[in-house]
Amino acid sequence: MTRDRNDRDNPLDPAFAALRARQPQPRPDFMARLTAEALALQPPRPKPVRGQPWWQALASSLGGWRAGMTLAGSALAGAALGYFQPMLLDPLYAAALGDGVIMVSDMGEDPVEALLEEIGS
Repeated sequence: MTRDRNDRDNPLDPAFAALRARQPQPRPDFMARLTAEALALQPPRPKPVRGQPWWQALASSLGGWRAGMTLAGSALAGAALGYFQPMLLDPLYAAALGDGVIMVSDMGEDPVEALLEEIGS
């Protein structure tokens, strides 16, 4: 059995509304004790930590010393290939790989046509 709710049904509703509107204030001695306990439980301030050197920060951002060495080796290889042009290295490649290797620099104008001529097609 339900009935519509209105202000006449419960005489305590205005009193509850007045209590909800009022904000309770804590006593000053309680706040002083609470603040003193909270400050006593705070950990001591840590000593400032000296930052790591720039080269360690760079190595860690690259992924460690292995990744840094790989990057340095790749950069060195790229600089070597840029300085020593690959056409100058063809004789070294031929000597290292044997006589069955056809170098691109030996093929002339059209490498595909020269390859087909050499194969005999």
